[in-house]
Amino acid sequence: MSGSAIPSRKQRFNSLDCLRHTYRLAAKAFLHNDHLVIWSSLSTGLASIQASWSDSNGLLEHTRRPWWISSISPHHHRHQQPFQSQEPVEPSSALNRFSSTSSTSSFDAFDHRINQELHQLDRKFQILKITYLASIASQPASENIKELIRNHLDSVEDDHQVKYFNELLSLLNLPSDQLIHSLWSSLHQADSNSINSSLTPLASPDLATIHPSIVTAISLASIKLNLPRIGKQICEAWLGSLDDQTLDYLDWLFQSSHSPPSSSISITNQLHSTPSKRPSSDIRYSYERLIEVYCVQILSRLDEREFAIGFVQNQNRQLGGILSVDTVQNILDALDQQQAHQSYLINLAIQKQLKIEELQKQRLSKQTSSSHTKKQTHSTNLTNSNQTHSTSSRQPSSHFKASNQAEGTSKKAKPNKPPSNPNGPINIKETISTLTKETKTSSNQSHKGFSIMRDCLSRFVSNHHLDSSRPQTESIGMIQVLRYSLFSKLALIQNKRNRIKLVGILLGFTLMTLNLIRRTVYKANNNSASFSHRLMVISSWSQLINLSKGKTSLIKDTLMIVWFKLLQTLKMLIGSNF
Repeated sequence: MSGSAIPSRKQRFNSLDCLRHTYRLAAKAFLHNDHLVIWSSLSTGLASIQASWSDSNGLLEHTRRPWWISSISPHHHRHQQPFQSQEPVEPSSALNRFSSTSSTSSFDAFDHRINQELHQLDRKFQILKITYLASIASQPASENIKELIRNHLDSVEDDHQVKYFNELLSLLNLPSDQLIHSLWSSLHQADSNSINSSLTPLASPDLATIHPSIVTAISLASIKLNLPRIGKQICEAWLGSLDDQTLDYLDWLFQSSHSPPSSSISITNQLHSTPSKRPSSDIRYSYERLIEVYCVQILSRLDEREFAIGFVQNQNRQLGGILSVDTVQNILDALDQQQAHQSYLINLAIQKQLKIEELQKQRLSKQTSSSHTKKQTHSTNLTNSNQTHSTSSRQPSSHFKASNQAEGTSKKAKPNKPPSNPNGPINIKETISTLTKETKTSSNQSHKGFSIMRDCLSRFVSNHHLDSSRPQTESIGMIQVLRYSLFSKLALIQNKRNRIKLVGILLGFTLMTLNLIRRTVYKANNNSASFSHRLMVISSWSQLINLSKGKTSLIKDTLMIVWFKLLQTLKMLIGSNF
């Protein structure tokens, strides 16, 4: 038996070094984000572990007792020591021991220790696999990793590698909740490659075979993927699967500070047992860590802090639990710190939200103010434009303004009523004689007749103004009325037409009047003078018509005024002489 069993045991034993090397390679690739190497190493290592268990030919114990707990005698009960311990095996010493003994119990113990090493390596590979998949699923760049894997599959020829990476693509294509359920079911089901399980985890005896550190890893993965409720279900399913034997062993681990007695330990374990290397410390830490993650990380996220406090207090040894008082207090302190941290994060989020709302209000206020200012500016511009348009429509242009200003100045300078004569009363006889002499002189100088008569009349008009306030004779009053009427009508004409020269109009009217006076009073019939007078009258009327620019209404009014005044003057003069 020993001859046939030793080669198989030797192969299994030698495979441990290869598995350790593969794990180190996978861990290094995980740190460097080398996705192809890490998954290839993980898949190869897990497949090698399964092959080593299959090659044991029934040497691996298939019991419902957790592998991480040594065999306990059925006659042992609570507070009694277990039958075997979990001490590590020194390979060289163990092989030498096998060469010097043929004891069946020694072979069984050696097979048991190899299986324990395989379980430990499997635990490490499973934790690294769970951590790796959770980190990829939580990354936004997971599609790039999928594309990398597809490209790698196109160049891979090994059937095993194709199978491994197809499995990876299948896992990455699952939703987060189904990914967690698939990883959990692969840990306790016969088909470890099953990825289709999505049922709620339930307590079962098979779950107790899972190491508490693996349960902790998958619980942390659920938190990383924002699925704390699934993590709670997994933790509660595992805790509910622990039977009395497992609880007895855990109770012994937490209260024992010494190794089991040497009589209950195999020869190989006795030679290499050291209290500092006892695996019980690892189990104790893994269990405490699981309870801490369950209470502090999961229940607090689900707002079940009161339930977490009650659960931890029930785990106290003084209350019948298996945790020490210090461990319970540490977990309670961690709960308080977690609550304080969550309160801080909530307050920070509230302050951030308030700040964002304040910034939005300020931005909205600025936009409203800017819009209001633009509207006011636009309305002001429209008002100014309307005012400018209305002003420009009411006011004349600069050319007409200048003309109107000049006209206003002339109006101020020339009142409607003729001003009084500053030189005193006018002697009508002297004036008539002077005009007669000037007229006779102008007849002798025919070539200067027009200019002399114009100058004479101009001086007469500008220097001799009648004063309506002093007493006058009938003839003087007649001339004054005529001149005053002419000035009034000419002022009216000036208001109606801007650019008519008053001197030309006044010249024509005055020549007509003086000609009639001369013919009536002195009975003179000087053909030369009469011809000159007629010529000047015609010239004045031509100038008047030219300046009127075709305004027939203005010419008509002027002719009517002149005709009326001439008839009135003739009537008065003829009546005074006869």
